[in-house]
Amino acid sequence: TDAPVVAPTDAPVVAPTACNECSNDRTPWMKNNEVKCYTYSKIKRKCANNKRWRNNNYCQLSCFLNEVEYEGDNCCAGPPTNPPTNPPADTPTNCTVCTNETTPWMRRNDINCDTFQKLNQKCKNNAV
Repeated sequence: TDAPVVAPTDAPVVAPTACNECSNDRTPWMKNNEVKCYTYSKIKRKCANNKRWRNNNYCQLSCFLNEVEYEGDNCCAGPPTNPPTNPPADTPTNCTVCTNETTPWMRRNDINCDTFQKLNQKCKNNAV
């Protein structure tokens, strides 16, 4: 027997969803303590799991990259087609310049990177 012939349909073709540029705006506490979104150790506990963070879209790009995105977010993870002249604040680049810059807490306690005994526990070697 012959196989049945299937007629073409006019079914709509769904186009891929465009991504949006997302910010990495920090909380006031993060700004005061010089904490960046992409190195924040508690990012997965915050983001979509915290009402204040949801209401303000704090660390939007970092939340998306850590799979705790805000409802409806589809952030562009790579560079946009027409990149802005100035990249968004707090957005990680391919290369991170390292410094021995002290935190506010270290300065208040007269501690520097050479004398801080728990430095290896605090540093992030693989920032996202």
